[in-house]
Amino acid sequence: MRHDSELDTDALIIGAGPTGLTLGIALLLQGKRVRVIDKHLEGLPYSRAILINGETMRSLEPLGVCASLRAAGQPVDGIELHVDGAAPCTLHGATGASGGPLLLPQVLTEQILCERYLQLGGALHRGYRFELPEGSCDGSAGAVDLLPIDASQPVLAVQYLWLFGCDGMDSAVRSALGLTWRGRSQREPGHAIDARLRQWTGRTNVALHASAAGFALILRIAPLTVRIAGTTAAQCHQVLRQLPVEAITWESSFNIQFRSADCYGKGQTWLAGDATHVHSPIGGRGLNMGMADALALAEAVARQDIDAYVAQRKPVAARWVRINYGMSRVLMGSALWSQLLRWALRFCVRLLLAGGGERLLQPLFVRIIRVNETQA
Repeated sequence: MRHDSELDTDALIIGAGPTGLTLGIALLLQGKRVRVIDKHLEGLPYSRAILINGETMRSLEPLGVCASLRAAGQPVDGIELHVDGAAPCTLHGATGASGGPLLLPQVLTEQILCERYLQLGGALHRGYRFELPEGSCDGSAGAVDLLPIDASQPVLAVQYLWLFGCDGMDSAVRSALGLTWRGRSQREPGHAIDARLRQWTGRTNVALHASAAGFALILRIAPLTVRIAGTTAAQCHQVLRQLPVEAITWESSFNIQFRSADCYGKGQTWLAGDATHVHSPIGGRGLNMGMADALALAEAVARQDIDAYVAQRKPVAARWVRINYGMSRVLMGSALWSQLLRWALRFCVRLLLAGGGERLLQPLFVRIIRVNETQA
């Protein structure tokens, strides 16, 4: 393989997902030279995440992307509760226009961030991978050869002052640093379906269905497109049969892990997003936490105080991984105690709805939204 001439940059970011692109934009706005590398020739054709919460939107305002995000997304304007086939209850919440959560497929989020990143003069190299032996990176500034996926393309030799790993759960940068990746896997997989509808019939852009088969959320991610995210495939398909479906555009079962990195980096090499923490989709915080990491990391670089980044973000991630694990065991676990708790939860909600409990559930729903807004 041939080498390109050496490329010089202030910041080399591995991973062109929402975390890496957010970090890249923030560093460009500081006047730094930035190169983002991604092993995929194009962005992923499917969306893992679909929720941007209000706190994240407010944090993104200085980056100049919020108007485009809001124009492309659907606001979380409330939720319909469907429990064991009973008449649904509608709860109303904040809208995207007023700063509440926004439903937007990750594919579109990445497109908007990428357009802004390139507009600001950032360099993007797709089809290249970062690959060093485990534990061989000492964290200092230096140079690295980036290997092309297509062997006919040249190797990119990049000299950098900062190296940032925003390359997900299987982070090559974390491996090169030799950092410990602790946690556990969940035995029960999650399930998700994207479907195109003939018409939208919901009263709100989110609906929760709960039955003995499990829990499933319907999320309106485009005017006639929904994401059904469920604790079981059976519940997802049960919900799907109740909708005017034109076509299923994507479906997947996926393994769930709960893991955190013991250390976020060293020297001039640092990690953010899923490279430092992963958990189940319950709560919709994965993308939001990654973007919050990126913004905090960029600010720490500007202030030359990386310790502040770790002190701010690591406790938030550790706490959420613990909470998310407990929620996931309750909502998805196959153990008898999990099943009994889910039955009791459905029973209590049915009692509330039968007794006009919307008045109690409405403020609870608003409070849940507000708590989620402040915990990215």
